[in-house]
Amino acid sequence: FYYCNMKKFLTFLFILPLALQAQIYPFKESFEGIPAGQLPTGWSGDMTIKSYHGLNDGKGLVADIGSNDFSDTAVTPLIGSLTNASVLTFFYRIVEQNIYPSTPANLSAGDTFQIKLSSDGINYTTVFQLDENSHNSTLNFVKKKVYLTQFTGQTVQLMFYAQFGSGAKYFFD
Repeated sequence: FYYCNMKKFLTFLFILPLALQAQIYPFKESFEGIPAGQLPTGWSGDMTIKSYHGLNDGKGLVADIGSNDFSDTAVTPLIGSLTNASVLTFFYRIVEQNIYPSTPANLSAGDTFQIKLSSDGINYTTVFQLDENSHNSTLNFVKKKVYLTQFTGQTVQLMFYAQFGSGAKYFFD
């Protein structure tokens, strides 16, 4: 999972206490400088950075989902304050783990990927969701934009949440 925006940049950051200084905005994270198996400084959660899981075989943030790992999260440090033009842009693909990356994954009942925002680090609002009804299987990365105008003036944390429902194990890149 790799994310950037042409106008404004946000990236995956993980939960930090709200008393900390917010990241400078706009913000972009390519993950290339982060060692595989780790998260960027200030991030929290159980997703990790993996080589060959990002755009152009670069590094990407990955949820490793299956019957042995039912959910993965990643939470950013504070980002803000957001403006009325703030947009989260990211690229994703969902690929079966068997003979990676040769088979695009179909999501099954209960499989979801959500992006949530919080201004207090406790209460999160879902701003984007993929599930079996909204995901089209492909080996190519798909670009998505999420407009964040409802959070204008706020400093927020992003939470990336992947939940396994049923079916084959997959990577959410």
